[in-house]
Amino acid sequence: LHRYGAHVLTSKFRELADPNFPNVREIAAESALCFVSSDEFLDVARPILHKTIYIGGFGVPNEAQPLDEPYRSMMRKGKKGVILVSLGTVVPSSKLTDQMREDFFKLFKHFSDYHFIWKIDEQDEKARKLAAGLKNIDLVRWIPQKDMLG
Repeated sequence: LHRYGAHVLTSKFRELADPNFPNVREIAAESALCFVSSDEFLDVARPILHKTIYIGGFGVPNEAQPLDEPYRSMMRKGKKGVILVSLGTVVPSSKLTDQMREDFFKLFKHFSDYHFIWKIDEQDEKARKLAAGLKNIDLVRWIPQKDMLG
């Protein structure tokens, strides 16, 4: 556990459950197993203990479902194919610098034979303005990623 996160968590347990609650870092160190809700292939490369078990995607259906509109139509666009752009929830598109956002759109313009589907957050008005007039991009707030990639 990260030191700061462990401190906050320990403090909350001591406040809400028991003032003598043990430090969560000690609990983690003594645990037989540690389940991590992440995909090990997408996690940061680092040494891990043998008791770390990645369970990312647990509960996600194995089979991709047929796409509903408008996603089905989006996936048919583009002479050479479709490129899905998603920075996840860690990097909201509205937090990108203007230069980074403009660079994305230069790239989209340059590769006009491809259709781009970019997941942006609701507050990203700058991306909406840059996308105006571009035929090879759809901006969406949510992506059925498993179904699109399946």
